[in-house]
Amino acid sequence: MTDAPPRRSIASRLLLTTLKLVVVLTFGLVFFMVYYMNSMAEKILLSVLKPVARTAAQSVEANLHAMADRFYAMRDNSAIGETEAIKQAMASTELVWLGVYSERGGLISGSAGSPMRLTRRKLMGLLEATNNLVIDDAAVGSAGLEIAMGVPLPDREGSVRRYLIGSYVYDLLGEVVGDISVGGGGMAFIVNDEGDVVANLTLGPVYSRQALADMLGPTPAVQGLVARMIEGRIGAEPLQTSAGPAFVSYSPIRGTRWALGVTASRADFMSQARQAGSAVLLITVTAVLIFSFIFKEVLNWLILNPLSRISQNADRLARGQFDEQIDAELADRPDEIGSLSRTFSDMSRTVKNVLDEVGRLTLVAGGGRLKERADPAAHQGDYNRIVTSFNATMDVICSHFDALPDALAFFGHDQRPIYANKAMEDLLQSLGLSVGLTDLLGRLAGSGDPAQLPRQAAALLGPSGQSGEVHRAEITLAAPDQQPDNFTLTLKRLAVQTKPDAEREACFMLILNNVTALSRALEAAQAANKAKSEFLANMSHEIRTPMNAVIGLTHLLLQTSLDPQQTEYADNANRSAQALLGVINDILDFSKVEAGKLTLEKIPFQLSKTIGDVAIMFQEQSRRTGLALRFEIEPGLPDALLGDPLRLSQVFINIVGNAFKFTKEGAITVMIKLLSRAEDQCRLQFSVRDTGIGMSPEQTARLFKAFTQADASTTRRYGGTGLGLAITKSLVEMMGGVVSLASQLDEGTTVTFTTLFELDPQAAQSDARLEFGGGGRSEDEEEEEEEEEEAAEAEGPPKPGEPGLGGETRGGHDGPTGGKKAARSRTAQTAPKAKGARLKIDPVPEFEGRRVLLVEDNDVNVLVAKSLMTKMGLEVTVAGNGQAALDQLAEASKKSLGPPFDVVLMDLQMPVMDGLEATKRIRAMPEYQGLTIVAMTAHAFSEERERCLAAGMNGHLSKPIDVAVLTDTLKSFLAPAPADDARN
Repeated sequence: MTDAPPRRSIASRLLLTTLKLVVVLTFGLVFFMVYYMNSMAEKILLSVLKPVARTAAQSVEANLHAMADRFYAMRDNSAIGETEAIKQAMASTELVWLGVYSERGGLISGSAGSPMRLTRRKLMGLLEATNNLVIDDAAVGSAGLEIAMGVPLPDREGSVRRYLIGSYVYDLLGEVVGDISVGGGGMAFIVNDEGDVVANLTLGPVYSRQALADMLGPTPAVQGLVARMIEGRIGAEPLQTSAGPAFVSYSPIRGTRWALGVTASRADFMSQARQAGSAVLLITVTAVLIFSFIFKEVLNWLILNPLSRISQNADRLARGQFDEQIDAELADRPDEIGSLSRTFSDMSRTVKNVLDEVGRLTLVAGGGRLKERADPAAHQGDYNRIVTSFNATMDVICSHFDALPDALAFFGHDQRPIYANKAMEDLLQSLGLSVGLTDLLGRLAGSGDPAQLPRQAAALLGPSGQSGEVHRAEITLAAPDQQPDNFTLTLKRLAVQTKPDAEREACFMLILNNVTALSRALEAAQAANKAKSEFLANMSHEIRTPMNAVIGLTHLLLQTSLDPQQTEYADNANRSAQALLGVINDILDFSKVEAGKLTLEKIPFQLSKTIGDVAIMFQEQSRRTGLALRFEIEPGLPDALLGDPLRLSQVFINIVGNAFKFTKEGAITVMIKLLSRAEDQCRLQFSVRDTGIGMSPEQTARLFKAFTQADASTTRRYGGTGLGLAITKSLVEMMGGVVSLASQLDEGTTVTFTTLFELDPQAAQSDARLEFGGGGRSEDEEEEEEEEEEAAEAEGPPKPGEPGLGGETRGGHDGPTGGKKAARSRTAQTAPKAKGARLKIDPVPEFEGRRVLLVEDNDVNVLVAKSLMTKMGLEVTVAGNGQAALDQLAEASKKSLGPPFDVVLMDLQMPVMDGLEATKRIRAMPEYQGLTIVAMTAHAFSEERERCLAAGMNGHLSKPIDVAVLTDTLKSFLAPAPADDARN
């Protein structure tokens, strides 16, 4: 290095020039010149001070941006909410504390020293308002000057419910304001958006959060200055402070809500000018006119022109223009102007180099070349920290990508790979591929063959693709000599800028997630579910077949002449079989609920009829137990609805049945009311209240769960599978409602459930009323009932049992008292007498002379079904399998001019030929197109019913046979026989 030339101060050169000119200056012109010099010096100093504040603010900005990048890197850590991740982040940064806070400002997890709540800090409000990174006011903490910073932590759906907030030891603010010294009375400071001092040479104003207006003097000029700084303006201006006249320059710190200001005492800078002016005033009284022009030109050459050029360069620096440098002529000067010029040139080159390096790395990162790094050794001071922080950010990004379990890769606009994480490299290695393949993207997206690229993926990769488009697909990739694996592929098109001032280019991100294990597990689960469904279907068939024999034969036995003891035995056997059938139905229903295959019908029905059927079903139990069954129906209840009446009845049967089971005396009350009603739907509330044994809170909590009962002890008094209420809960929820229970020991239980039904638009709406239980009765009706009761008393008590098929019995009374008094005391809400089903099966007039072909391979089932239909007046022909049925039809067709049979009752599982195949063959024959075929099978699942209808059958009857259902079904298909029936 060469020795610098000796420096001459501007003051000495100005004094020398003034001495040469004093001969010809006059007193008046000298006074004017002093004023003019003061004005010029003020403009020059303001021009110089303006870029000083902006340059200092940029230095603060650069460091804050570096800290923000590190904070963003910490936010992208998926485990940052865990204590260990917070400790690691604390160890690798200059954080004082770090924590994750809720949207209400409460601490969720954090390091030592983290505030428990931040609700009163402005930082929380700014985070919620901006939903972006926020830097709070600096403060003096236990570790020195600290700065708070926070970012939102969005979840997978993009919602923000947590925030990552920390505090840095940030001495740069103190260093910036401490290093700037403009004259003896000058100072630098930083204020927030409320005008409070957050950084100063002395920490007193920072501790007390002193307002800048109070520190400089509460004058209108100072207040105006504070307002302009808060607005984010850049400028320099003279100011009258409490310490005297001064110059102040200010600039916003971008990315924050702060502004940096620099003040310089006017006295410090104008003292030399005043000294020169005093000398001129004394010496050049008479020489002003002669040498004024020469003095001005010399002053312009020495000071004004160089400072103006420096000021212009400073303005360009403030606008971010670093290409134009100060002239070498000024930089070579040995005085302060030269020193200032060289300083500005060095600062411009350094900042430009750092920004170029950061810009290059940004473009590199945007292009996917994440492994490229900058050399921090080429920079010094805070610039070194900026580059180092950027490299650290890139390291964190790459480490996060490498830690991903999914394979990730970036491809350039030419579809060449530019980055692959470790999972992708491992996957490619297992597939025998390499990252360097030019057609790698096409191979992966096309399941190994670029020519098989899906249309959507090809459009996304083509020139017409739009940034942000995403293609998702299921693909298979196979390693050599191995089974193919299943992957979910996500391909997204991005737009990045790879060169400065260049247009954004396409970039593609590919993610592959191996779901082979999940696919195989799903296939295994589906196979197991299918096996379970087939098992339940077979079990249903195998169990219902003997149940049909038991129920049918006991029913037929009860129609024969039996003594009272035999009748009681047969009746109990029939009831037990019905109870067993109920258990089987519960198990099958529960299996449907578990498999998600239980569906509800949506058909028109009358609420009053459904409730009336329930009342009739329990009337015999009410008579036998002495418990009154009452109904309280709110007036105005809609009656014509759309829904599943069978499932609604099932819910009532389960709940009311439980009420009878656990009640010894008193009454059971069913209450129905309207909760809400819209134009096309209504919500109803049903309640069943009993006066039974009740339950404790612990027992109540166990209800509505499968295989669970309130009393689970081995000596429990009450039976049951524990499935009824679980099925009830599922059915109620499927009907859009909820079920609840209130109970107390020894005080009874109330079960309440709601349902949502649509109103039937095809039916005229009326109030729901129990048709069989009007409010009052005529005298004839009362007399008729009295006569029936007197006759019943004369005959004595009913025989044990007298069951009807399906467990119904001939009706009795409301409650235990019976008799005329009890009958008259019934209200409109009390369930009336039920007529019940009678034992004897009488011939049905519509069935006379009608022929039925019964296709059944089980001899007992043949005996039951044939006996029942024969008693109804039907002519029954039996075929042992599907082939025999075809033979019977062919033989009967030869002997008859008309249709050989009116109805075919077809079993499904039979030897030689099953029912489905036989039905398909019958439907293939033109002469049998109109023949009615009804399935009569032990298969009760809805899938079997659909298979029957799909095969060409007209209806479906499930075993065990219900005489009433069988009769109604046959009536619906058998029209009255024509008078001139020629078949006989």
